Amino acid sequence: MKFDQLNSTLIIELTNMCNLNCIMCEIDRPRQGFMTIDLFREILNKIKQSKYSFNMFLPFWKGEPLLHPQFIEMMELYLKMNLNNSIAKNLGFDTNAHFLDKDISEFILKSNIFTVITFSIDAACNNTYSLIRGGDFEKILNNIRRFIKIKLSLNKKNPNIVFQFIVMEENKDELGDFIKKIKELLLEFDIKNLKVNYNYDKPDFIGEYTILFRKVLKKNKVEQEKSNILFSQKMSEIFEDFNTISNLKTICGGPFSHVAIDYEGNVYPCCVENKVDFSLGNIIYKSLNDIICSEDMIKLRNYLLGIGNEKNKVCENCIGQVFPIYYEKNIKMLKGLSEI
Repeated sequence: MKFDQLNSTLIIELTNMCNLNCIMCEIDRPRQGFMTIDLFREILNKIKQSKYSFNMFLPFWKGEPLLHPQFIEMMELYLKMNLNNSIAKNLGFDTNAHFLDKDISEFILKSNIFTVITFSIDAACNNTYSLIRGGDFEKILNNIRRFIKIKLSLNKKNPNIVFQFIVMEENKDELGDFIKKIKELLLEFDIKNLKVNYNYDKPDFIGEYTILFRKVLKKNKVEQEKSNILFSQKMSEIFEDFNTISNLKTICGGPFSHVAIDYEGNVYPCCVENKVDFSLGNIIYKSLNDIICSEDMIKLRNYLLGIGNEKNKVCENCIGQVFPIYYEKNIKMLKGLSEI
């Protein structure tokens, strides 16, 4: 069975290092480093040898992917090895855009392999951006402008562009200003087809240009609940259907939809937690088939679906659902596919 029946996502972390120090980021980095191109090649070979293919490949996780000095070379390797979409159908990544120079922009756009790129911004003005991210607001906006200009000059529809805004106390009064800011930026290029969304689970949540609002994820459950309440309040002000959607039954879709591989080759069942004791093994020493079909993975999925009496301490203490499954038909499908 092809793993893409679950609309799955493959994450390969090129690096867990980052150039910024965002105030909302609670990522643990006990070790830092870059994935070698040899390991990247070996991982791609392991995936090609498996019975799985993926809907989306994300070459990033806990760090800024454009920091990797061999980013272009690694993506060129992926392009050569992904014949007939044997690894993944789509390719995308998140970036803070500080290293989105002309060469990288032209490579992304001319390669024709990237389907979506997400710019993490979180602010509508320089002061708020400096407070939250500590970077150069005007630099990233100019980098994004150049990217769009090149995209239009090449007459490219892809990649779709997402402008991400994580809602928190420090920027909660800037949501309207952010929408206005992005609209004004796009109007510089006579672009008017901007979507505004908050929900990953809708099939059409991304357009060619999309603003995506997200909530902060906190490790402290009390702080997480405050984040949830704030996010609900702000989304209810913008979206008429938010309360209806947010009250639907949900489960965490991570272990059904994501396989995450860190820069050392350790494999995890979701993209939220990367503690060593949550690892399913290292892809250097195990096949992807054995990892995905392992007893630990089946127990984890059954736990999330409410099947059996197994407990999982990591999931019980999880900071939040990043990719919740909202609709009953999806949950029924997952119950039928829990032992793949």
